[in-house]
Amino acid sequence: MLRAEQEKVTSKTYMMLAVPSFFDLLATVLMVFGLLHVNASIWMLLRGGGIVFVALMKQYVLGDRLKPSMWLGVGIIALAIAMVGYSSQLGHPKEDGGGNKAADRAAASDALVGVLMTLAGTFVQSVQYTYEEKVMSGDISAPPWLLIGMEGFCGTVLCTFLLYPLAYIAPGPGRRS
Repeated sequence: MLRAEQEKVTSKTYMMLAVPSFFDLLATVLMVFGLLHVNASIWMLLRGGGIVFVALMKQYVLGDRLKPSMWLGVGIIALAIAMVGYSSQLGHPKEDGGGNKAADRAAASDALVGVLMTLAGTFVQSVQYTYEEKVMSGDISAPPWLLIGMEGFCGTVLCTFLLYPLAYIAPGPGRRS
């Protein structure tokens, strides 16, 4: 059913719809950085933490009250995420008698960085989802296709003119000085 009075999409609307692309890019960078430091199987399971973050934001930011059964599920998922994160610390071989304990600590520290970066990326992605829900349900009445289109357009612009040039000038293996 068409509205009798269509609301005009303003430049402010376009700018507010571009915000999720910033969240998406930051979340992707953090999660890829995390993936460089943990096993892919652990990384993928840690991404389930988004459910916990979204539930917390839904309750405390958006003001939607979750049912006790939902909180039970969120608690189980949070416990599972904590166990998966801790398991990344357990998989490092211990040398017998006078082995290289410094290397073991470094590997465990590297895995911890990966877990924290992945959870940070998951948190940012949850902020993006919460922002999108708020924008689509309240202040701005924009159709969902416009939100997705703006996110894709702005993401392309950000990658082309910000991320790729930064990656090009960043030092790393294979770079000639």
